[in-house]
Amino acid sequence: MTKGFMRGRNILEAAFGLLLTVVLIAGPALSAGAQLPPEPPDDIRFWGSAWVDGEAAPEGTEVSAWINGVKVASCQVDGDGMYGSYPDYLAVPCEDGETVVFHVGSLIDGTHLIQGGDGGECSSAIEKNLVVSTPTSTPEPTETPEPTETPEPTETPGGGNGGGNGGVPPPTDTPGPTATEAPTATPLPPDIDLSGVIDGDGVVQVDVDYSDPDGMMTVHIGSGTLAQNDSGEPLPGVEVEILCFGYPQPPVGAYVIGCAYDLGPGGATFEPPLTLTLGYDSGLIPANVTELELTVAFFDASAGKWVELASAVDTLNDEVTAEVGHLTVFAVYSSAAAEPTGTPSATATAAPSPADTETPTPEPEEGGANTGVIIGVIIAIIVVGIIAYLLLRGR
Repeated sequence: MTKGFMRGRNILEAAFGLLLTVVLIAGPALSAGAQLPPEPPDDIRFWGSAWVDGEAAPEGTEVSAWINGVKVASCQVDGDGMYGSYPDYLAVPCEDGETVVFHVGSLIDGTHLIQGGDGGECSSAIEKNLVVSTPTSTPEPTETPEPTETPEPTETPGGGNGGGNGGVPPPTDTPGPTATEAPTATPLPPDIDLSGVIDGDGVVQVDVDYSDPDGMMTVHIGSGTLAQNDSGEPLPGVEVEILCFGYPQPPVGAYVIGCAYDLGPGGATFEPPLTLTLGYDSGLIPANVTELELTVAFFDASAGKWVELASAVDTLNDEVTAEVGHLTVFAVYSSAAAEPTGTPSATATAAPSPADTETPTPEPEEGGANTGVIIGVIIAIIVVGIIAYLLLRGR
């Protein structure tokens, strides 16, 4: 009896020794597993709707992302007019401070400044709706060709009869048609015609209000405004050209929101300044820009840069207004390059606008242990328990 007990005791001690060995081996592994950091994120995933000329982009249209003139990612629009739908996101490398330019087919949409670093956008899924328009051009009038002249008939000499009766009188000359000068092309009137409301000194006699066909730009020229061209003569009118692409690009960290507007002729001046109001699509505002930061800016061709004007933002109607004393390229603009700080004012009248919304991505859990090691420890404990039970039962 004593020998059996001693043998059982020795076996039990050996089993517990085995368990201790397993714990000593698994302990560092568990500790190391708890300290493993999550893998660093390396991309931003974009998704959203794609619109071309006011309609959902056709299925199969390519949506691409470009950084520094290089295409870094692309995907296709699905049957619902969406791109980057889960799980096939438009995955863009997360390079902190880089500007992503989005293309829908061959048309350029807005930009997005990557906010990387701690607490940034890396490993996030961001909704960005893309809206582009196909540019239209006005055909030039064709000139009417000049008519060709009909050659005059040659005279037929009279024939003698030998009897002095005289020859047949020559036919009278048929005059050729008079050449008609080709009409000259009539220049198109300016978009804002001032010819009937401005006097010889260049003073506008009545209030003039203009709105472009899309209602995204309005101009108000007050009565009594002195409007002159670069030669100091009365300004006959203002020409308007909409630039949805091909406008001067802003520097990194700044944005042109939507289309730009080229007002001409260059060199024209207004005293006092005219009032320019530009609309914007709140869905095109980058995630790091608030609506109250928007301004009207003009492109200074001599300095080669955009210049912001003192502006008033109407967030209820999505409009920005500024006073303009000369004509050039204008646009809704933001130079913000950092995340907005502070708490929004309680007196803001603007309804929240849909900006780029960020879908949080679950972070990998820290402190997770190696599953295999844990299972091994559990099995060892169960085995030791079974052995102890059998020994005690046999006793």
